Amino acid sequence: MTTKQPPATPAEMVVQVRAEMARQRITLPQLADRLGVPYPTLYGRFANADRRLLYRDLAQIAEALGVPLATLEARAEGRAA
Repeated sequence: MTTKQPPATPAEMVVQVRAEMARQRITLPQLADRLGVPYPTLYGRFANADRRLLYRDLAQIAEALGVPLATLEARAEGRAA
C-alpha cells in the first residue's frame, strides 16, 4: 500500500525553484527579468513564501525556467521526477 505524500509547502517549492535556478545558473534578478517583475517584488515573495507566493506565481516561475510545475512539486514532495 502506497502512502500519498502531503502537498509541498510554498517554502519547499522555493527550495526547489532555487535548486533549479542553480542548475541553470540563473540568478534571482535574471529570473525577475524573465518574469517581467521588479527584483524586490520577487525577492519579497521568496523571502515570505508561506504568505506571499501563490500557485499562479509558481506556475509562471516554472514556465520561465522551462520546467514543468509538476516536476518541481514532485521534487519538493521528495519524489524523483
